[in-house]
Amino acid sequence: MEIKYDISIIVPVYNRENLIKPCINSINAQTLDKSRWEVIFVDDASTDRSIEVIEELIDKNINYKIIKREVPSGNASAPRNEGIKASLGKYVFFLDSDDYIDSKLLENGINIALKNDSDIVYFKMELNARTVTKRPFKHPIVDKADIEKNHLMRTLRIFKMFKTKMLRENNILFDVTVNVCEDMLFGATALLYAKNISILADRDYYFASLHDEPHLSKKKMTLEKLFHIYFYTIQSLYCSNRDINFKIKFYNALLIRCVEHLRDICKKDKINNENL
Repeated sequence: MEIKYDISIIVPVYNRENLIKPCINSINAQTLDKSRWEVIFVDDASTDRSIEVIEELIDKNINYKIIKREVPSGNASAPRNEGIKASLGKYVFFLDSDDYIDSKLLENGINIALKNDSDIVYFKMELNARTVTKRPFKHPIVDKADIEKNHLMRTLRIFKMFKTKMLRENNILFDVTVNVCEDMLFGATALLYAKNISILADRDYYFASLHDEPHLSKKKMTLEKLFHIYFYTIQSLYCSNRDINFKIKFYNALLIRCVEHLRDICKKDKINNENL
């Protein structure tokens, strides 16, 4: 597919008419020249006025399109996959419709990506006014990050920039059968194929929100689902053509993340006692 822009922002949408305004406003406020990027809204068969609100609020100087799904998918994976397939950008960036981003995210992100030919760019993020997962972000800017030294496995949320060519050449898409932590599986798979990874942590760039509204990805974690995610990732690791030193690094980092993930799930009592 033709590459027309530097970046495509992919926004899955489902019944967000009352929550999407901060997201749209943050898109409108981006400082990067509007001719260099696009926004792809993928509506997952919303039953409210989400599409109308987008049309009302979006800056008409922005290159944007709205993909409307006829049948709801039940999670964010299918809409994100449609966004990847429709992207005309050299990079894709995932933004949830109830979150928002700093005005310099696209400009600073594409600058470090083009400078280093980055396959992935990490951004420091904040969750409900609380900065999360601090370990990968000890240094404000990292041009060439290491999976172990920079603790890249500690934050597998997909609110990053990914090189579109890397995703397409390696058929990296969201697994539509996974309805919890699907971003983690996608992020780990992308890490497996990424050769150059950069980090921007000189400020909070991504602002995630927690609320009680219905959410495309709001599902309960179980041990069975956790096993599927890590088993698939390890299987992909051993089938990859990466060198043995990288595989050892990746496996060690993944094992630590798995133990921490299991600990967190048990601590938060997200699984029933009979599943322990």
